[in-house]
Amino acid sequence: MMLLVQGACCSNQWLAAVLLSLCCLLPSCLPAGQSVDFPWAAVDNMMVRKGDTAVLRCYLEDGASKGAWLNRSSIIFAGGDKWSVDPRVSISTLNKRDYSLQIQNVDVTDDGPYTCSVQTQHTPRTMQVHLTVQEIIADSKSPLFNIIGEYGRFQQSPYLFRDYPKIPESRSLSSFKS
Repeated sequence: MMLLVQGACCSNQWLAAVLLSLCCLLPSCLPAGQSVDFPWAAVDNMMVRKGDTAVLRCYLEDGASKGAWLNRSSIIFAGGDKWSVDPRVSISTLNKRDYSLQIQNVDVTDDGPYTCSVQTQHTPRTMQVHLTVQEIIADSKSPLFNIIGEYGRFQQSPYLFRDYPKIPESRSLSSFKS
């Protein structure tokens, strides 16, 4: 138990340094006229369907740099230490520089901002990814519709994506002819 507490203390010191570095990188904290150069886009948007696996990309600069992943204010990973109790999250390491966060079986509750912070020998760097999870829902009011054409027949139940316009309930085949 004592070793666990000592390990947490060391991790907390490192984490405090990472979080302090994050604060220093926020645009409102920078002195006027200064900016931070990122080796990748500072903000990225990612859209996935509910149930899919999301891989949020982040890269370390060299073997000496360390990374941390946060969701809102919750720590997910600090270095190689997993802080999240969620079994669906892991670090995807294709090579020594890869520090990508993998979320399996994404849910709408996973929607939101994620931050990757990389502590290098010189300067800390951060990248934000906004994850949008689309939920596919069946429209129970609309019946199955048929599309009959020259080459075959297709029958499909209409599905809707959350936050997207509704599929028209009926459309005449004559409206598709030219």
